[in-house]
Amino acid sequence: MPNTMECLISRTQRKFGFYPAIITKDQILSYNHLHNLIASTCKKLEKLSLKPHTRVAIHSANTAECLILLLALWRRKAITCPLNTRLPSKALRQQMKMVQCHTIFCARETRQKILSRGYKTFLIENIVSRFIDKEINSTKPYPIPLDQVLTILFTSGSTGEPKAVAHTFGNHYYSALGSNQNIPVKPFDRWLLSLPLYHVSGLSILFRCFLEGGTIVIPQQKEDLAQTIAFFRVTHVSCVTTQVYQLLKQRKLSQKLKSLKVMLVGGGPIPKLLITTCTRKKLPIHVTYGLTEMSSQVATSNRLTIKDHRPKTKVLKYRHIKISQGNEILVKGQTLFKGYVVKRKIIPTLDKKGWFHTGDLGGLKSGRYLTVTGRKDSMFISGGENIQPEEIEQQLLRISGIEKALVVSHKDKQFDYRPVAFIKTKVRRALSSRKLTKLLERHLPRFKIPIKFYRWPSYLDTKDKINRKVLEKLL
Repeated sequence: MPNTMECLISRTQRKFGFYPAIITKDQILSYNHLHNLIASTCKKLEKLSLKPHTRVAIHSANTAECLILLLALWRRKAITCPLNTRLPSKALRQQMKMVQCHTIFCARETRQKILSRGYKTFLIENIVSRFIDKEINSTKPYPIPLDQVLTILFTSGSTGEPKAVAHTFGNHYYSALGSNQNIPVKPFDRWLLSLPLYHVSGLSILFRCFLEGGTIVIPQQKEDLAQTIAFFRVTHVSCVTTQVYQLLKQRKLSQKLKSLKVMLVGGGPIPKLLITTCTRKKLPIHVTYGLTEMSSQVATSNRLTIKDHRPKTKVLKYRHIKISQGNEILVKGQTLFKGYVVKRKIIPTLDKKGWFHTGDLGGLKSGRYLTVTGRKDSMFISGGENIQPEEIEQQLLRISGIEKALVVSHKDKQFDYRPVAFIKTKVRRALSSRKLTKLLERHLPRFKIPIKFYRWPSYLDTKDKINRKVLEKLL
């Protein structure tokens, strides 16, 4: 195994120099052009006296300038920490304090949100060069050690407070390498950057494309997903279930998505009804299970067909999985993160044999095919019986008219806890509690049937992942 790897762009640029690397509504950057813009930006970064391994925060929407800055900072051996642009100012400052980051690059439109004493603040527009320095040596290789910490990304906080996860260059590299062996990316393929760069699922798109000479397509904010795919002739797209639901509402969908080769869907449990709808419409859907600590994907399916009632997700290369006696999914491999960042320290959280305990429950068939059944910390006890909310949710989602379902525990004097459900139904489709109970009785024992059914809170649709504990407190 090599100890160093060439910078993503300098390596690809020599082979695919004139191929498109980044496409936006306003411009197309070839690998040659991108390589030189990064080098020019590096010269500007030199004047800021950023030392190697300095932790640098980035607060920006997905833009070409943001990508160029990221790649330039990695060449300068900085540790980048992309921040969630949806967080309020106080939360942003708390996260920067958590990882001891005192330098931030931000877009002009977000500057007021993050301004605070004690931070060095730079505008991305003033740092990223729009013009190529003629003295730049474009053949320089820019080697990066594989064990160098490259990024700090915050988990979504779906099971508690967000944690700061440290990834090395090798983590991201091997994650992309294994992904590309399962879902190939070729020159002139176009992967839509439809997920934010502060999520590992968004950041991993860069590595998958730039390793193989593919093209990153950057949409404008709040653009319609189907229209964007059609306009840019996108071949690959990564989605969460909310985005897929929005796509399915489109008219003439097959015509708009005719360029699409791959629709990678993850970010949480995927309803079987959603998979069935996608396969009936002949959408090229692949489902995936992953986590921030494993640098994105762990196990991913091949393209699903209408016959795939129970999609199999195959463990990707460079990852290893084991199921504990309590059915918890344990992971390790070359994509496993360096550790959690607590101030200046990076703390590994592995067991004695080097396994990371995910907190997810599942099973493994033939040592290759993973099934995820729920979260260890979402299980609760009702009258002495173990209840796994995800099992109830799966049955609810099989009921015609239900689009979304979430089950949480509710305090009860007699049974300690009882299940209650939040459900979202299709427009004009009323489902009474009595009817839902009767339908569930066909598949579930009485103690697993929710005692109440609540309407789906609209604010949940804006969440990337849902924290069950918050809903339990709301109840």
